[in-house]
This record gives sequence, structure tokens and C-alpha cells, in this order.
Amino acid sequence: MRTPATFKRNCAGTTFLETAFAVGLLSVFIAILLTVGSNLLGLLRSSQANIAANQVLHERSELIHSANWLQLTDASFLSTEFMSFDAESISELAKPVETITVSAYPAKAGMVTQVIRKNGGVTVVTSNPLLKNERMVRVDFSVDWQGAPKNRARSRMTTCLVSRAGSNKQ
Repeated sequence: MRTPATFKRNCAGTTFLETAFAVGLLSVFIAILLTVGSNLLGLLRSSQANIAANQVLHERSELIHSANWLQLTDASFLSTEFMSFDAESISELAKPVETITVSAYPAKAGMVTQVIRKNGGVTVVTSNPLLKNERMVRVDFSVDWQGAPKNRARSRMTTCLVSRAGSNKQ
């Protein structure tokens, strides 16, 4: 039969092993929590950028709807008035590039006007003054930026059809 003195001697090392095992288990749990937390922060940054890009598209779409037919089909108006300023939400995006493309609808070869805003400068890529004679145009507006995770290229785009009769003024 074991006496209390021999029992204490045999169990004396197990508390150290139990404590070491508990500390190791706690370390693994904390490491998992930190990994999940960092992934969630990346997801939040990505979501914030997506919301900002959607807001930029919404702001530009409102401007499209307020433009008259001649303004909408004129490359110089699009570059000097429409795209000459930053949208309010653009500051939340890294390296943003805004592109507006106005093309004949249904599509016709060469009937495209495209304007790009990048680094605060506006460039007319293509222009066709004959767009004003069309009955309907397709307006594509896109925002490209570098976003989380790992600064990969991200993009959002919206499209609307505008008819000459449906615009605010001729």
C-alpha cells in the first residue's frame, strides 16, 4: 500500500507537464485567433474599398443622368466637365483609374468615345463626333484600383443605356 509520502513523490512531476501542455495549447489557440483576426481585417479593408468603388460609380451615374444628349456624346465635355474632378469617394481607393466609354447602341464599328482619368489627369482615348446623331448610346463607367489582399488589381463597372428622347434636354 502506498503511503501519502510516496504518493506525493510519484506525482510531483505531473503538474509541470500539465502546465507545459496547457501553455502549449493556449499558444496554439492564440495563434489561431491572431490568424483569423488578420484575415478579417483584410476582408474589412477589401469590403471598404468595394463600397467606395460602388459609391464612385453611383456618383458618376448621377452625373450621367443629369447630362443632356449633346454633353453625353461630346468627348470634350466628358473630359473637361464630367471627369475633370475627383468623385468624393475616390480618395479611399489606391491608384484609382476611372474610365467612361460612350458607344452607339446597337454597336457600330468606330462609334466610340472613351475618356480616362488617372493620377488626376484626364485623357481622351477615342472620340467620335457622330455619336450625337445616334438614337441610343451605351455608357460604360468603370473604376479600377489596387486593393487588398496583396495589392491585386480590382475593378467595378456599371452600364446604362441612354436614348436621345430619354435624355434631359436635346
